[in-house]
Amino acid sequence: MDEYIRGAIHGIALDTMTGADSICTLIGNEKDAAPSVNRPAAIAPRLFAIASGTRLRRGSSRQNGCRAVRIGLSLPNNWGIADVSELVSVGILADQCGFHSVWTSEHLVNVSYVRDRIGDAPYYSPLSILSALAVMTKRVQLGTSVLVLPFHSPFFIAKYFATLDHLSKGRAILGAGIGNVPEEFEAVGIPWKERGARTDEPIDIIQALWSEGPTDHQGTAWSFSDIHSSPKPYGATIPIWVGGISPAALRRTARIGRGWQAVAVAPDEFQSIYQQIAAYAIAIGRDPSEIAASMRLNVAFDGEGGTEGERKAAIEVDRADDVRTAVEAYRSAGATDMIFALNCRRPEAVKAAIGKIAHAIWPWLYDGATP
Repeated sequence: MDEYIRGAIHGIALDTMTGADSICTLIGNEKDAAPSVNRPAAIAPRLFAIASGTRLRRGSSRQNGCRAVRIGLSLPNNWGIADVSELVSVGILADQCGFHSVWTSEHLVNVSYVRDRIGDAPYYSPLSILSALAVMTKRVQLGTSVLVLPFHSPFFIAKYFATLDHLSKGRAILGAGIGNVPEEFEAVGIPWKERGARTDEPIDIIQALWSEGPTDHQGTAWSFSDIHSSPKPYGATIPIWVGGISPAALRRTARIGRGWQAVAVAPDEFQSIYQQIAAYAIAIGRDPSEIAASMRLNVAFDGEGGTEGERKAAIEVDRADDVRTAVEAYRSAGATDMIFALNCRRPEAVKAAIGKIAHAIWPWLYDGATP
């Protein structure tokens, strides 16, 4: 981990432990608790609910006088797991253990650092994984982190996410970004320098297609009128979370984002960047409190590589205190959501890590969720 980030997040080593069958039992097993953990009486019904699958009411719980942070997991659809059904089982486990959200990543071709990481091993479609989870989970939010919007027709994305929203009964989140691999843009025939424009205009079209009634749009790449699209979202709309830390990404977040996704920044950097988003939002008449602020931390696994940026923002999860320290550091910096990215191709190690994370941050499970 980068020394700058290490100042707020302490590093430890990850090994393997039990599989999925005993993970939720581990969370509620008193004898497995670290000695330093205080378990209030109120935790008992929550632990029973996690173990039994009973749904608790999701509220705006507060921790130490502040709103509780929501905890999510980024699934390793980008790490070359051989059996795709294992990814679905990981998402189901996250739902059973009380995490607020699960996320999937996107690249269309294995080039650059993706090929260095997994070679020709599978990089599964983020949308296919979310579709499976929509009908096999009950409460967890389902999002992309992020979908490379310039690669897609806005008409397809509007229809796909509206359908996902119906399948999941209103749990879809569109996490959108502009992309970060020039070789990939060259391979799929999209001009690299146009990726910002090919993100902004599609977002406007997608939001218009989700609105009631026929849609009109006059833009640079698309112009149409009186277009009817269905289904509409299951709820009023589908939140769009914007990924990136460039000035353009921050302005995009302030303009249309219901959330912002960050990676590889220290807590003080996170706070400073979010303050910029807030300033942009206020300047255009938006309330910054409407914009969620999400930090993704990569979980470090023995024997797995990753890019320099991924290693810089990595945390090891053997000691519960270190995981809680990381969550508290970013929550104090303004994070409303923490996403732990499970960067590993070994399903049992991934499931073990989920158990360790859940064991460490049990006060935030369920209670941090959106009502």
